[in-house]
Amino acid sequence: MDYKKPNLGLEPLPDIDFNIRSGNTLVGYATLADLDKGEQGGLFGDEEKQAILEEADVVSRTYARFKDAQLVMHSDPKQYKDAKDALNERLEVLNRKLNKYLAVTYLGSTPSEKAYEKWLASHQPFHWLAEYYTTIAQGGFDVIIGNPPYVEYSSSNVDYAVRPSDFGTFSSRNLYSYVFERSKGLSKSGSRVGMIVQISSISTPTMETMTKEVRKNAASVWISNYATRPSYLFDGVTMNLTIILAQVEKRESPSLTYSTHYLRWNPEYRPYLFQIIPYNQTDTRLSLFSFGIPKLTHSFENDVLEKLIGQDGAVSSYVANNEVRRNKMHYRTAGGRYFKIFLDRDFGSESKSNKAKSFQRQYDLHALIAVVSSNLWWWYYTLHFDMYNCKDYMIFSFRFDYDSCLQIPELSSLGKALTVDLVDNAEKKTQSYATTGDRSQLIFRPALSKPIIDEIDKVLAKHYGFTPEELDFIINYDIKYRMGKELEAEE
Repeated sequence: MDYKKPNLGLEPLPDIDFNIRSGNTLVGYATLADLDKGEQGGLFGDEEKQAILEEADVVSRTYARFKDAQLVMHSDPKQYKDAKDALNERLEVLNRKLNKYLAVTYLGSTPSEKAYEKWLASHQPFHWLAEYYTTIAQGGFDVIIGNPPYVEYSSSNVDYAVRPSDFGTFSSRNLYSYVFERSKGLSKSGSRVGMIVQISSISTPTMETMTKEVRKNAASVWISNYATRPSYLFDGVTMNLTIILAQVEKRESPSLTYSTHYLRWNPEYRPYLFQIIPYNQTDTRLSLFSFGIPKLTHSFENDVLEKLIGQDGAVSSYVANNEVRRNKMHYRTAGGRYFKIFLDRDFGSESKSNKAKSFQRQYDLHALIAVVSSNLWWWYYTLHFDMYNCKDYMIFSFRFDYDSCLQIPELSSLGKALTVDLVDNAEKKTQSYATTGDRSQLIFRPALSKPIIDEIDKVLAKHYGFTPEELDFIINYDIKYRMGKELEAEE
């Protein structure tokens, strides 16, 4: 670069209006299959469909001539201008024709000019078939990468409509799911698709169709997962993220799926993060939840998962339908970065996140508190969920066969000790909030109770049949960050 020259001495990008194209990737005729749907729906006949394809082919050849003209633009400006004008004209005619057809499918009948213009302004259709006909006709793109919008699809968030029939991921109600699905549909077999999305994409029930789409028609899928503490993946983006890399392949068999654990790092290691990402193959047979892809640190975690899944019951099996006052567990659905707090008494402060659930009288409260307070439970929680909150289905879906457990007395004793220790180590503070004013609450220091939690896991290892290596892994899971200085802010 030369700062003394115009434009820093750099050659300007030629015809950026053609090399960067804009529009709504979710609205428009994307593939040949989309045209087939129009024909089958009676929107146009075979003759008209063939005319559209022929015109798209002409546009593609005109674009090829335009690219050739770009190379000789300085020697023959008129040829270059004529080629550009011809391309603009043909592309405009083809897009207008496709827009008219598409508007009928959205509006239900041939719209008035005013209604059509309003629809066009709000939906801004982009016809991949017209803009990149040769690429689409040859099977699709070789590589597609993107950072799609993390926007919930609703009338209050977007001013255009997405047709449910166009997307298998429609029920996820998030634009990034639709963009990911559209990208795979635009890709040829053997191509690569890469997207940066929210971690909820592979770890929440509402995103089940997205999880299925990730694994669908792919030879292999590589999923890396990123925390927000102690450092962010991108400055200013305070959300847990997932990067999905897929090798597209039209196939019936499930893809080979590889994932990382929930990656945490200190800011000084950010430049080296992508160089040391550790992927592990997930066993697709071992899924506790159809909406989730486990975040694995080691391949042997598949063995731990298998033992967990092998339990006949879940904690939810022991929950009472009605309140049982002396057998009630108190917990919070929010807060707690590296531990979740479960008590046999209320928290002594008011909060919308404070919850309570009673267990049936025949099941020991403190034994069950010990189970969900374990390192094993934290591992299960981190593996399967988005780490934003702690909802009931996350807590009570944990697999544990109480009736076959021979260690209930030991677990009960440790559960009692843990609840006392948590409260004894807690600090009472008055916090000021903009909406609720001053509020007194307990600030818990669960790291100080880690020795008791470790004893719980040693007991649970007997019940689940963990090997010494598996137990050691569970006890030390995420320990660098769970026991770090940052825990001074743990609640």
